[in-house]
Amino acid sequence: MKKLSNILPFVEKKIYYLALFFGVLLLATYYQRNPTGDDAWFAEQSYYFWKEGKIRSTFFTGLLDWDQYLYVSHKLFLWIGAAFMALFGVSSYVSKLFGVFSLLLLILFAYFYCYYLQKNTKLFAWFFLLLVANSLVGGMSFENRPDIFLGALGFGSFTFLLAATSHKSKTAWQIVLAAILAGLAPVAHLNGLIYGVAGLLYLGYKRQYLYAIYFSVVAGGVFGLYFVDILANQAWHSWWYQLRNDPATQNSFGVWAKVKTMLFFFNIFVESPEQLVTTLLLLTIISVDYYHLSTTSKGADKYFWAVAKNLILNNEVFVYLSGLLLVFWGLTKSATGIYQMLFLPFMCMGIANYLAQDKPKEAKKMTSFVSLALLIYFLVGFIGNVQRIGNNFSNDFKPKVYKEIAKEIPQGSTLIVPLTMFFNEYPHYKVLSHTGYQVIHKNQCNETSFAAWLDKHNVEYIILDEDKLSYCLPTTPNKWKNYNLIKKIGEISVWKRE
Repeated sequence: MKKLSNILPFVEKKIYYLALFFGVLLLATYYQRNPTGDDAWFAEQSYYFWKEGKIRSTFFTGLLDWDQYLYVSHKLFLWIGAAFMALFGVSSYVSKLFGVFSLLLLILFAYFYCYYLQKNTKLFAWFFLLLVANSLVGGMSFENRPDIFLGALGFGSFTFLLAATSHKSKTAWQIVLAAILAGLAPVAHLNGLIYGVAGLLYLGYKRQYLYAIYFSVVAGGVFGLYFVDILANQAWHSWWYQLRNDPATQNSFGVWAKVKTMLFFFNIFVESPEQLVTTLLLLTIISVDYYHLSTTSKGADKYFWAVAKNLILNNEVFVYLSGLLLVFWGLTKSATGIYQMLFLPFMCMGIANYLAQDKPKEAKKMTSFVSLALLIYFLVGFIGNVQRIGNNFSNDFKPKVYKEIAKEIPQGSTLIVPLTMFFNEYPHYKVLSHTGYQVIHKNQCNETSFAAWLDKHNVEYIILDEDKLSYCLPTTPNKWKNYNLIKKIGEISVWKRE
């Protein structure tokens, strides 16, 4: 254990070198990283907003009129994606840049928090190191999803709330900025509502009731942007129809569904090693702080709840994070590990706040436990990002493969494809997706229904990944129904209708 206790002082001395190392490792994971289904589906929605001024998806033709207009969507996120396409073109790398943009925005807000509010350079160094060494950040920071963006907006809102309520030079513009960021978050994804509600809870805790009114009015007004297209098209019925029947939400309606989600809520923080290590490190630090407080408190203050209350209330990050957790526990429709990104900036800053401060004697006795948790955190981050780099080099880069495949298919043809076929040939074809077929047919996918689906939509070509769908395995090596195999590159095959 004595050797473990040396890890934390070593990291403190080498913190800038470690931050550089993990930062370079993170950037290395971006090279030739294949697009995911989310990358492509959200990119398709941004594409139509760019070209037609409305969000829709032909990938999911036949589902909830999504091919006509997608009212329940992550609008601000998609608008920014459309702007990236207009500026830089349509490609997987351009769409993935949104994750990088979101990460940089988060780092900017963290810089403001550390340098201007806390005036602590070591705090920012610790936060930056924890962020770039995190395996979940390694995955999400180069993916076309809104989760890091939400975390950035939420942390920015918290930072300006803190400035407005506690900084010596507080001014009205700080509460307005906090409200704008909190209002933008649900426009990017409805999960972002948690930052507005948590902000109100925080202002109530600080007894800043006038600020709470300002915050509510401004944040509510900004959130109104989400409903602009619905109002313009008088599409309230369509919006509710899509919301209520969305495959991602329909199973979350009802009392039992909500109870089940709430019971398994903390799966968000333990789903896999990349979620668990941050939770473990945070809980270790909270335990060490609890040990310190319990050994130095006297009388009634030594009791568990008194110590726990002081531990939370003495740290503004923990106060806000507690509100976030409570609100999301009540609102969320699912408990998936991706959602840890909504809380990760606050978890990392809470950890950094502890690591950046001088340790009292009582806490130094527990240094070995913190060092062990920190070592596990770095190991999981290192292994996770090295695995990503390995996968990038060992797998064919799909956009390049699809470009080769496109040479075999006349422009204007109707295709059914994996979602990732979006890059970079999408504009030249009428495209449906295997995922769309699966979602519409749920558990009734079979050869007969799939063949009927192809006939209904006059599909001329099937693009199939190696992880072949059970209902469209070829009946002979080169033939399935009335489709013939015409080309195969790596894991991807092309089938043409006779």
